[in-house]
Amino acid sequence: MSSYPKSLDDLSLPDDDGSIPSGGNASFPSDDEEGRSGQSSRSDSGHSSTDNHTADVLVKRENRTVNISRVVVILILIGAMIATAYSVFRFTRDGEEEAYDDAFHNVASKLTSSLVSDTSLKFWMARTISDATAMMLKTTNTTATDLFIPQEDWENISRESRFHGNAIMVSWNPLLKTDVERLSFEEFAQKQTFKVGTEPECFVCGDERRGYSNPDHLVNIPGFGIYRCDLLEMSGRQGVIPDGNCAFISDVGRREGCECFDLDPSVEVQTSEVEIPEHLWKMDPNIDIPVEESYRSAPYLPIWTTAVLEVVKLPVMYNQMSHPITKRAIDAMLESTLPVISETFVREGAYYTDYVAYPNETSAILQFPVFLDDEIVGTVSFEVRWSTFISFTFPPLANLIDLVIENSCGQNFTYSVDPESDTLVLRGEGDLHDKTFDLSHSYSSTFDDFDSVVTGASATLPPEGMELGYCRYRFHAFGTKQFQDEYISYQPWIFAVVTASVFLFTSVVFAVYDMAVAQRQRKVMERANRTSAIVSSLFPTNVRDRLYQEAGHSKKAGDIAMRVSKLRMQSFLNEGSKETSVLASEPIADLFPMATVMFLDIAGFTAWSSEREPSQVFKLLESIYQAFDKIAKKMKVFKVETIGDSYVAVCGLPNHRDGHATVMVQFASSCLKAMSRVTRELEVFLGPSTGDLKARVGLHSGPVTAGVLRGEKARFQLFGDTVNTASRIESSGMPGKIHASKHTVDLLIEAGKGHWATKREDSVSLKGKGEVQTFWVSPHSSQTHSTMSEASDSSPPSLLSSNTGKAPKLETLRQRLVEWNVEVLNAHLEQLVISRGKTTGPSNPRTMAELEEAILEGKENQDVLDEMCEILHMPDFQQVQSSPSSKISPAVKAQLRAFVDRISLMYESSEKIPFHNFEHVSHVVMSASKLMNRIVNPDGIDYKQNSTNVALQIHNSTYGISSDPLLQFAVVFSALIHDCKHTGLTNAELVALGTPEAIKYHNKTVAEQHSVDLAWKILMESKYKDLRACIYSNEKELVHFRKLMVNAVMATDIADKDLKAYRENRWELAFKDKAEKDIDPMDRDRKATIVFEYIIQASDVAHTMQHWATYQKFNGRLFEERYIAWLNGHLEKEPSLGWYGGEIWFFDNYIIPLANKLYKCGVFGVSYHEYLNYAKENRKEWEMKGQDIVAKMKADCDAKYAKQLALKMNEQLVVIEEE
Repeated sequence: MSSYPKSLDDLSLPDDDGSIPSGGNASFPSDDEEGRSGQSSRSDSGHSSTDNHTADVLVKRENRTVNISRVVVILILIGAMIATAYSVFRFTRDGEEEAYDDAFHNVASKLTSSLVSDTSLKFWMARTISDATAMMLKTTNTTATDLFIPQEDWENISRESRFHGNAIMVSWNPLLKTDVERLSFEEFAQKQTFKVGTEPECFVCGDERRGYSNPDHLVNIPGFGIYRCDLLEMSGRQGVIPDGNCAFISDVGRREGCECFDLDPSVEVQTSEVEIPEHLWKMDPNIDIPVEESYRSAPYLPIWTTAVLEVVKLPVMYNQMSHPITKRAIDAMLESTLPVISETFVREGAYYTDYVAYPNETSAILQFPVFLDDEIVGTVSFEVRWSTFISFTFPPLANLIDLVIENSCGQNFTYSVDPESDTLVLRGEGDLHDKTFDLSHSYSSTFDDFDSVVTGASATLPPEGMELGYCRYRFHAFGTKQFQDEYISYQPWIFAVVTASVFLFTSVVFAVYDMAVAQRQRKVMERANRTSAIVSSLFPTNVRDRLYQEAGHSKKAGDIAMRVSKLRMQSFLNEGSKETSVLASEPIADLFPMATVMFLDIAGFTAWSSEREPSQVFKLLESIYQAFDKIAKKMKVFKVETIGDSYVAVCGLPNHRDGHATVMVQFASSCLKAMSRVTRELEVFLGPSTGDLKARVGLHSGPVTAGVLRGEKARFQLFGDTVNTASRIESSGMPGKIHASKHTVDLLIEAGKGHWATKREDSVSLKGKGEVQTFWVSPHSSQTHSTMSEASDSSPPSLLSSNTGKAPKLETLRQRLVEWNVEVLNAHLEQLVISRGKTTGPSNPRTMAELEEAILEGKENQDVLDEMCEILHMPDFQQVQSSPSSKISPAVKAQLRAFVDRISLMYESSEKIPFHNFEHVSHVVMSASKLMNRIVNPDGIDYKQNSTNVALQIHNSTYGISSDPLLQFAVVFSALIHDCKHTGLTNAELVALGTPEAIKYHNKTVAEQHSVDLAWKILMESKYKDLRACIYSNEKELVHFRKLMVNAVMATDIADKDLKAYRENRWELAFKDKAEKDIDPMDRDRKATIVFEYIIQASDVAHTMQHWATYQKFNGRLFEERYIAWLNGHLEKEPSLGWYGGEIWFFDNYIIPLANKLYKCGVFGVSYHEYLNYAKENRKEWEMKGQDIVAKMKADCDAKYAKQLALKMNEQLVVIEEE
């Protein structure tokens, strides 16, 4: 009988060539069975052959269909690509062209219509002045030759024209038709210029502001004769008689009877030699025209009464008929009786250089006739510059338009717009626009528009049959390439190319994929045909089909059995746990034979967090961990968990990954860089020493057991020796470095990254492992994997980004501290502005200024110390609604930043003054702000009540401090300035030295009083006016703020025995054996004053009541500062001699009692426990380690200041020898 395999795995499947492998056996039926089974076998064989033939036909048919479909799809994709790309291009380009057309016609129409409307405006303004002049002639019953218009009146009449019509000069010009009229007018002009009287005029050489002109600089002094002034000074407003005989004549106004002449005998009378000249002068002496033709023959049109925008010398008495351009315009006006505009001319030559401003600019003069009894008796000249012809603000992009001004006199001038000055700038004479835009983008007014303006403004109609033919103007606006480029871009092409590329890429991907599928399908079909042929030759068809079915089911079941654990683990990591019972299923856990675990810990975090509020602690951790998470996501590193300031990650699970050690080193390096950047940026918000925080990193590689620890709040956990070792590697590392085990480094060496590792010089003792060799690891940038740069790019955006988008680069520690102090003070200022509301009355600026000045100068024989108050009065409770706008203005914040920066420069660097410097002051500000926030947000209040009740309870429990935002600001402000110009010496040492400050302040609280005076003087500078107005809004607030600042800064002098006794007596009076019911308003204010001063005192020594590391840092700096004072001879004993005992005494007699008083004040909440516990712990730690620490501090200072120490020792030896 035939022997059948139990499964497909028992079959000897054919090789790729279809032959049966060697060793394979085929069993044949016996003779008895052949007859019974022959029919069946033949039937199966025939059926198999038929199936194979049918399959081949079907395969060929399907292949043909697939090939046709493939070609059709490719053609469709190509057609769709072309159609879509063209549609995208056309749609985008049409949109650009439509926007271009709309924008151009909008700008061009505004420009041309504005030119036309401004032309009309100027004609109507000229007509108004013309009508006013005609009215004067009628009402005064004078002729044009003797019409005198006072200068002030003329300036008032023409004011609108000059300032809104942009006229350079507006003048009244009498028309002198005959020489008789000319002589009459010259006599009239001479009388106006040389007024003969008993007293000489002060403006003897001409007062051009009042319309007088004296071109020959002559003066007629009654009784003495006619004199000639040497020169005309200061724009022609002063006349000078030689050598002091008539000194500088006043130019501030006419003064009757002024005595400006000294009749020195040296003055030569020239009565018989000097002749009064004729006063009609050529308009442009550079024009070469015969005198008789130019201004010796009638008619004449002299400029008489003028008003100008800007004057060099007034052009009075100049005959406009002497200038060819103005003469042609005036002749046309006289002929047509209509107003005219002259040709465009360039303001050049002596006339414009000497007598009128704006030389070398293009202008035109509008001449408007003045009628008297229907006869033209003169004109009003209205000179305008084309640069300021348009009186409105130009629309956007107008500077990209070519503007051509054309007139019928054959002139063309091309202008462009200057957007900064809103003026027209001459490009050149002629039509210079780009001719490619003649048809497509141009916009013009017409001569008819100009004619309508002229006839509409004219007081008369032209003679019958006369047409307007003199210099009619029209305006053209043309597009430019620059304007076109603003709208027509390469974007349509880009979009079309991108669209086509997408289709092309899709087609290529489809073709490649189709080829791969076809090739794979062909191989699968060939293998399946061979396998089917073998199986079909061994088994009947029905048995074969059943075997296939069972094999497929078995294969699927096997896969599920092998993968179920990992799938469930990955599902948990991706979706979270949905298990309801631990016993309902098997645990989700697995052993991963090789992975790299990272532990990262923030060094110095505990000390840093002890100085700050909880919200600031979480702000730091959230920002850092967010940066790490983004890097981990980018580099496909698995974040396990965070525990406090520790960050745990692993690479190599839940999915196996080659090179996991290399990736983890890169990830750790990216985390260190990200943390350095984030902490430096956060220093502006979280205060000093934030930028100094660094991370320790530990790496170890090996087998890891990982799984889901189910139950309430199930978590994914790592277990095993690898995890423990990584943790210990981290704890024995150094801040800012990656510490790795030998196992991890071995993997780096295998990956060709052995150069990343540096052997640690000393061995490390690890719990349970003894002494082990470890390595420092740092990936080289040149060989770092690409994911490294990607990870860096994935870091979160800058935390300091503003509305403009970029974070300021703060290079120095001082700059970062300045920004942080600004933010702290700004927050308190905003609260001050919010709470101020309508509770303060208006201030008297004069009284405020006088009060500021009085405080600045100080009262006679009164020191700052004398201003200190025993009781500061707190405001009564008043619920103030929040202002809808609580942000202070940018100007105030800028002044605040400038003030803080100025104050920071009042502190010496840490090299000169190690302790009393700006970094220490910033630490005091931070501590004061922390304590103040604890006061205004106390514990034990039911915040579920309505806001008024909550505010009232807080007000009562804080003795009114919570209702005084000015006090809250004054605390941090005083903390900022309390050590200004500190020299590193105590008050006693300053007194011993007899410094000027000690003498000034009578040897009492010297440094503190000096700080107040310095800071107040700076604050009172005019540049901080807005800042002062924000701090105090009236006199009462000013006085209150001054008292607060004085009391706060004076409270930092804890060495003065008198002040100490004074404060102890006040404490006894306020708090000892005083029941709550006995408190009256005076007691409340006294307690508030004590609490206020304790805030600044506790903040000044806050480092002693914070983490041990913080205390050690500032204690070491103070020791160094005293050591420097000793080296400089200001300290009798070397500081280490009594430092150990002095610190214990300071804890016992000041720090711990102060912490206890914080508790007894009853307003500081949990801060009391925090400060007292730290103080006691630090005192205990110091008692145990202090002597060793003092020895080390002395040794460090001896080494650092070895040269100075040697000099001091030599000096002491010299003194000993001399003795």
